[in-house]
Order: sequence, then structure tokens, then C-alpha cells
Amino acid sequence: MVAMPSHTMRNSMGSMTRLASASCTVVVASMMAILPTTAQAAESEYDYSVLLKAGDLAPNGERLGGIFEVWSLNDRGQLAFDTDLTPSGAVGIYRYDRGHILEIAKSGGAAPGGGTFKFPITMSMNGSGDVAFTGLLEPGGLLPRGAGAGVYAYSSRTGSLRAVLTPGVTRAPGGGVFRGVNVHEEINDNGVVSFPGLHPTPHGIPGNPSGLGSGIFRADPDGRIAGLAVPGDPAPGGVLDFAYNATINERGDVAFGGHILGEECVDNPADEKVIHCRTGVYTRRAGGPITTVAHRGDPAPKGGIYRQAHTANIDRWGNVVFIGDLTPPPEEFGAYTGVYLYMAALGSVFPIVRPGDALPGGGHLKSVHFDVGSKYLSDWGQITIPAFLDTFTNGVRDEGIYVWSLGTLHLVARTGTVIPGIGKIASFASASGYGNVAQNNLGQLSFRARLDDGRFIVLLASPHGFVD
Repeated sequence: MVAMPSHTMRNSMGSMTRLASASCTVVVASMMAILPTTAQAAESEYDYSVLLKAGDLAPNGERLGGIFEVWSLNDRGQLAFDTDLTPSGAVGIYRYDRGHILEIAKSGGAAPGGGTFKFPITMSMNGSGDVAFTGLLEPGGLLPRGAGAGVYAYSSRTGSLRAVLTPGVTRAPGGGVFRGVNVHEEINDNGVVSFPGLHPTPHGIPGNPSGLGSGIFRADPDGRIAGLAVPGDPAPGGVLDFAYNATINERGDVAFGGHILGEECVDNPADEKVIHCRTGVYTRRAGGPITTVAHRGDPAPKGGIYRQAHTANIDRWGNVVFIGDLTPPPEEFGAYTGVYLYMAALGSVFPIVRPGDALPGGGHLKSVHFDVGSKYLSDWGQITIPAFLDTFTNGVRDEGIYVWSLGTLHLVARTGTVIPGIGKIASFASASGYGNVAQNNLGQLSFRARLDDGRFIVLLASPHGFVD
């Protein structure tokens, strides 16, 4: 892995290619020297521009409603997002590209493979601008959660949309048909889509009345589907009975949230509404065994116990960044969370930022919220951190977006940040809680924000001096 500070990422792609060919041993040694301490850069090192705003014209003649969910930003500057539309109230899936908005799918539209889109759940995009998404189909409301949802992929080369998984139709490896999809799908640069399929299995969470399990599968561009981490697969400490929320790199390595059969399922395993257990983080190299990154109940680096570990991102080198939940019981899960980095070459986990750590620009970290499906670890080692602070403005908890690179935390924007010519940031949240921020390998970030005058916008933050 090559980790590059924000101000370095504006260099040419030629320079980046030369860095990519550097010795992995040298890079790991330099990372080892950096990881024990984290410095701060308090002043913003970014230039900002508005990509989208509520009221912009949508391709079908309606207006963007402003409930933006930002999912993926690639090195071409293309942005995958969804939002509501006015006046219809429909929800659309779009790709933004240098001022042009391409509609990929919309609620009420016909889904390839059969059915009608109700609304999108999550989406992702690769470096070529191909988009994959999970869409719930009409009539919806099926149990357990995710039943009746399908996975779809848009090809930027052909301009066509295809079904990867049609619920009740697409056959699952090992027998039966997929009933739906858990959280979330991802498309890699080879066009391979990973997804957590809901499928019939005797190896799922014991006591769940659905008879279904949640496992990680891959679908090749030609439609072939294979299991990657499914209930019944051997894993450290036993076998999996639950896996979801995976990311996949171009080699086919995956990182995911998983649970081991026989260990306590913190959630109600007999809940007919959901298939879920609190997870640890696991990884599987293409063709290799499942290995543990962070296990529930294990000590976390520099103190605390993992009450759960989740929302993993994997880079091209197999390194994994994830959220470690250090909340002591009986407090609610997620109250105190930090960011951790697993370095594949060392087989070790290092803390990036922990609850209570000072943050650039003021305040301390309370918790981190990696939105399901968003990319937080770049192939150059940059980690984007959307954080909740221990400070308040007008009675509302402050938020911030930060970048970690080469041992230093950089402030991108936070509650109260004034952006000249644009306005003052009031918050970054939306009603959904998903699709908050995305980054590419060039050091750029895109995120939604609500300004203090009530406007909803999507911003692009580029390192000072960035040359497109």
C-alpha cells in the first residue's frame, strides 16, 4: 500500500504509477514508523466546488429534491448518487459527470429480469463508471428485511442495465433461488459484483424462522455466480452462520462482517423481520481461506474491547479499514467507535483514531459513522473519516469530515466551516443516514451538506492546487 498525503495527491498519474511500483517492504516499514502517533493539520487544505444542489434539473424534467445520498467518486470525477425528485416524490439513481446527470434507474421504472423498482437501497461505482445497486422491487414489505430486493448493474460501455440477481428467479449456488439481498453490493474494476444474497440454507443463524442465510457471493460479468463467504464455510473458530456488508477489490479479495456459529448472536436470532448478528470483520483472499481481522470480544489496539467490528473497506493490496465499537455495555452499541487499519503484509491491526482523540479544528472524537456502501480507504492509503464530536452547536452535536494520510489527520470540513462563495455548513446528515461521503484515489472527496440557510448541496473537495 502506498499512502499519500492530501497535498501530494495532486501529482500527476505518472508519478502515482511510479509510486505504485515501489517496494511493498519499504512502504510497510514507513507505515510502521508512522502508525503509533497521529499528528494534526487544523486548517483546511482543500478547495471546494458545488456539484449538485436541491432544485437542479433532473434528466426527466423534474427537480432534484435534495435528500442526496453520495456513494462513489472515481478518478474520472464521476459521482454515483441517488436523491428524491420533485414534484413526483420518486427516487432516482444517477451518475454525475462534469455537469451532466445520467439517469440509471428510478422508482416506478421496469426492472430488468422482471418487476418494478420501488426504491434503491445502496449503490456503488467502479473506475470505469459502471454502477451496481441494490433495488427493492414492488410490492415490497416482504420479510425478512431485504427479501424482494434485487441487484442490478449498469455498463458504461454499452449503456445498458442488467439484472445480477432477480429475487425468486436467480438460482443460488448449492440449490434453491435467491430470495433477496442483505447489505450491500459492490462492483470492482473488472466488473465483478459482490453481494450478500439471502438464500435457502440449513447453515444460517440458528433459530431464524425464515430458513434463509445471508452469505457473500460474486457475480462475473457473464452472469456466473459463486460463493465467497457463505453460511457453513470454515472460518477461524468454527464455521460462518452469517456474512454481509462486503467490499471487493480487483483481485477478488473481500472483506466483510461475519459471525461464527455457536457464538452469542447479540440480536434476536428468532426475529422474523431481519437476519442479523453483531459481527466481527473477516477477509478472504481470492482462492484462500477466511481469516480474522477483528473478532468480537477481543482486545482492541491501545485499549478497549471490540464489542463489534463492522463496515470494512478493502484496498487493492488487501489492507482493510473498519469501525471498532468500543462502547462498554450496557450502553447502546455505537456510542463510542474508532477507526482501525489492518495491514495485510503484517497481519496486524493499528488504531487510526479512537474515541477521545483530539481532532483538528477543535473537539474530540466521540464516534465514527461509515455509511454502508461508501468508499473510505483509497488505494493510496488515504482514509476518510466522518465523525461525531464531543462538542455541540446550538444544542446539536458537531460533525466533521477528516482525512488520515501518512500519520496525520487533516480537516476537510466540520460544523461551522465557512466556505467562501458557498456558505456555512450546518450539518452533513440526512434522514436516511446512508451515503454520506465518498473519495477517489486522487485525494478528492465528495459529500452532502446542509448549509445554515437551509440549502442542501453536494460538494467536491479537492486538495489545494489540484490539477484535473
